Amino acid sequence: LEANVRSFLQFRSNVNKGIRNTLLNSPDMFFAYNNGITITASSCEQNSQGNIISLTNLQIVNGGQTTAALFHALKNGVNLEGVFVQTKLSILDDIGDEDIIPNISKFANMQNKINDSDFFSNHPFHRKMEKKSRQISAPIVSGQIRATKWFYERSRGSYNNEKKKGTKGDEKAFLLEYPAHQKMDKLSVAKTAVIFDGDPHHAVKGQQIMFKHFAGNIQPRWEKNQFNFNDNFFMEIVAKQILFRDGRMIVLKQVSGQSIQPVLAY
Repeated sequence: LEANVRSFLQFRSNVNKGIRNTLLNSPDMFFAYNNGITITASSCEQNSQGNIISLTNLQIVNGGQTTAALFHALKNGVNLEGVFVQTKLSILDDIGDEDIIPNISKFANMQNKINDSDFFSNHPFHRKMEKKSRQISAPIVSGQIRATKWFYERSRGSYNNEKKKGTKGDEKAFLLEYPAHQKMDKLSVAKTAVIFDGDPHHAVKGQQIMFKHFAGNIQPRWEKNQFNFNDNFFMEIVAKQILFRDGRMIVLKQVSGQSIQPVLAY
């Protein structure tokens, strides 16, 4: 573990607790649930069947938490029979190892963080709101010749992906239908919902804590009657977005003394 970037974080973190719970309760699913480990070696010896029988200068450069969790679980009497760990092995000669191994460790540990809100994005509630955002048009604002829609971004980046999907002409048509200021994501919807439900103190505790509170409110209501999340519910979401955004602009104008015009997009 000399080339690993962290020592064992014990079983205090949620990830390591999850590793331990899998080992205790679903050892046969460890291969499917765990990301595995990344290792390097300077040489590899194989038998006639192609199986690895020895490695020289073995280093675990990513997966130290998994390795240590397995060790401590075994030490505490957990049966690891049937536990399989996927492994990525790179054989490197001694020349240049000092440059390559740190890069393997660096890039293996560099991943876009997946938040709890990203996992909840597959809940039927969000799918339903996404569908309604593609169906329900906003009333035509004075001076415009066509109706627009509010884009509900269930998955991070989906607005830009949809916008860039076709030609320049397609992008222009998309922006006419879904103007940039009429994009709302699940975090902004959750924030306004928590505030308008009378819990602004939860809205200021950080996005993930706020979103967890929102999800905790939605789940029982969804289970009780999912048909309450209808067209009127979606339009109420949009109304809360407008009230919150424009109210915030008015407050900023008062605080800064600048001339800030709210965007009244209905």
